[in-house]
Amino acid sequence: MSNGVNEKNGTILILTDGGFPEFYRIPFLKNKKVEIHNFQDTSDIVKHCHIDIVLIHCTADVEAGLNILRNNKAKCPHIPHIFITDIGYEGLVLKVFRSGARDFFRKPVNIFELKDAVEGLLNVKQLSREIRRPFLNISKSI
Repeated sequence: MSNGVNEKNGTILILTDGGFPEFYRIPFLKNKKVEIHNFQDTSDIVKHCHIDIVLIHCTADVEAGLNILRNNKAKCPHIPHIFITDIGYEGLVLKVFRSGARDFFRKPVNIFELKDAVEGLLNVKQLSREIRRPFLNISKSI
């Protein structure tokens, strides 16, 4: 699914092992280009590294989500990932961060915290794209 919005507003890739969770229909994603794919379709999606942020949403298959995270980070280490799951077991958060995620959310997700995390990562990506001009010292010597 893609809404065709200009890429400078952020391209968000949502990878999920089950459906399209309702909380992705929230307003802060309206101005972003959003693509949603099932885990089965993810083998070559990130290979060109033209994504600004990836949300990995796991309902039951956390290990598959971790494998996707590791593979994506190996191909394109600069793309930030957020890992979302409703499964929690001891050591999962540590595994997620060691695999390369920038953030972790356990469901039920606080929408405001998710919004802040996504917007913060997109802002960092936008700032890194800015073309900076060298500083010019225009003061005159006397």
